[in-house]
Amino acid sequence: MATFKDGDHAVLTCNDRTKIVQIRKERPIFIDKNKIYLDHIINESDGSYFELKERHLCKIDTSQAKNLVQPEDTSSDNAGQDNRNLCDEGTVNQVLQQEEIEQLKSEGVSGQSIISQLVSKSATFDKK
Repeated sequence: MATFKDGDHAVLTCNDRTKIVQIRKERPIFIDKNKIYLDHIINESDGSYFELKERHLCKIDTSQAKNLVQPEDTSSDNAGQDNRNLCDEGTVNQVLQQEEIEQLKSEGVSGQSIISQLVSKSATFDKK
């Protein structure tokens, strides 16, 4: 399998968006409002999975990546349900505040861990 070299192009998929980027050592790219360095993917295999940690993409194993992609829940418990009757009441529904999320990010906490905390501190997540 081919490996990435400085100057190569790569296809990144993030939050259902796909972007073609050039891998340049010590030069950032911007995705949404994130400044990301691609230095850590140089010499990694094409088709690898990465997670954003402290402005760098860090490789994760395939089994861990597959765990991040959750299949759609089609069980009968959720059949016919929707979230149109849920009200967005801000801090009432979500206890974890933006400042706390930013603090977790600056401490280098993984994206999966932050998502787990958001889900566990949401009053309405299980109703969606």
